[in-house]
Amino acid sequence: MIKVGSLRGLHIGTYAFSRIVAWAKRLGDDLLVHPIRISVVDAYDNKNKKRRNSMYENFGLRFAYRESNGIPDAEGSSLSTMTVRDLIAYENWPNIHTTHWLDGFKELAEAFRTERRERREHHRLYMLHRRRADRFEQKVAVVARYFHMAINWPLYVIVACIAFGVGQNWSGWRSFASRLWVILESLVHRSVS
Repeated sequence: MIKVGSLRGLHIGTYAFSRIVAWAKRLGDDLLVHPIRISVVDAYDNKNKKRRNSMYENFGLRFAYRESNGIPDAEGSSLSTMTVRDLIAYENWPNIHTTHWLDGFKELAEAFRTERRERREHHRLYMLHRRRADRFEQKVAVVARYFHMAINWPLYVIVACIAFGVGQNWSGWRSFASRLWVILESLVHRSVS
């Protein structure tokens, strides 16, 4: 009996019993079937009792049912005179698909390889976009530096002209040129950094 309620009615028990019947059929038709006993535990409600009884009867088993705890046909055992020839092989599985265990592992391994390929592809695309973003940031930084210098050059020219005008009153052209050079160098250094 399947204990998990959500798994009942999915033909799992029927499938398992069909494998037993198929095994018995390979042994020979004249062998006697050992009596199967069914318990009142499996007949806790009328729906489950009918499902249980019909499953066994669909395989050709015949039971001598008894009433138990006021429930008719709740328990019993199969007839002791039954042979394997009396059993009916049942092969209708609308929701169960059997495969060899190795095929299942192959499918699992293929799914794992596919997942790994997709993960690698996502990582490759991430790195590609990250490199593009880094290059774009570098280009923006270079443009910003040039833009900063372009905005400040008129200021440098104005400062140079003022310095030239003030420098005319200084002692000489050589000292003016050296002072102008120091001023311009410090301004350019500040704008680049």
